[in-house]
Formats: sequence, structure tokens, C-alpha cells
Amino acid sequence: MALRRAARSTRRGVREWIEASECSWCLTLNPNRGLGLAVELSVLRLAFADADEALLGKRFNKVDGRKRLLAFIMPEHVTSNLHFHMAVRPGLPTDPCEERRRLLLLTQKWEERVPSGTCHIEERAEDGGWPHYITKEMWRGEAEFEVSSLWWPERQRRHVLDGGWLDPMHTAAAL
Repeated sequence: MALRRAARSTRRGVREWIEASECSWCLTLNPNRGLGLAVELSVLRLAFADADEALLGKRFNKVDGRKRLLAFIMPEHVTSNLHFHMAVRPGLPTDPCEERRRLLLLTQKWEERVPSGTCHIEERAEDGGWPHYITKEMWRGEAEFEVSSLWWPERQRRHVLDGGWLDPMHTAAAL
């Protein structure tokens, strides 16, 4: 019983973290292949780097972290039909048309690396349902969640923190 309560409080903490992060888009990526979680996360990391480079230039690791794509990534059905649900903040600026363009670029870069993959994009509803939905499997302990800013240099994570967003290195310890 205590374990179930701990899982619920962790799930609630992750949902609150996502809601505070200003993620405005929802994305589901399904690789449709059986290469496993570690490989698919590596490919996803490369797709994020490809998109950041296309948006911000070759020195994307040196720009303000608030301009980079940020995502809370929840792997689901790791052993059977692995797919990723994500809450995504496309970075500054916050114009909805520009945000959608950035998100489409990310999915294009991912599809270049995973031709068998499918994706679904939707604007985040204000009812808070998406953070609840993407964390629905957390209580099973099937897989950990990933935050794309963990792939960034430390200096950029500090920029995100300075900009009012949460730094996963500090927040994850609190969960």
C-alpha cells in the first residue's frame, strides 16, 4: 500500500512539473519497430539535436536553453508496443504558428531517422488532461520518464532555470 501511495505522489509531482513547464503541445511518437527503449531514446535524442541545430544553428549547445525544444517524454508499453507520449515546449518565441513549425521540424527529423514511425501532434488543451494521460502508466513502474533538457549541457539547464522553467536535475530529486 505504501508503494502505491508513493507512486501516486510521484505521478502527481510529475504532472505538476509538466503543467508548470509551459509545454503547449502534445506529441505521440511510435517507432513501430522492436529495437528497445535504450535505442529508441538514443534516436529520439539525436532527432531533438537535429531539430535544435536546424532551428538555432550548429552552435545550438551554446544558445540560451529557453530557445531549445523541451519535452517531458513518457515511454509506454516498453515490452510490447513501445511508443512515447510527450508534453513539448517548442522554445522561444511563443507564437503558435512558429511553435507548430518547430514541432513539425522535430517530427520531420525524427521521421528521417525512423522511417517506420508514426506521429500525432495536437495543441495542448487547457483542461490539464494531457499531463494526466501521459503519466497514466507511471504507477506500473514500467519505465522511467525522460526530460530532454537532461541531454543539454549544464549551462543551458541553468538558463532554463533562470528563465522561470524548472531544472530537472534539481526537481527530479524532489520527486
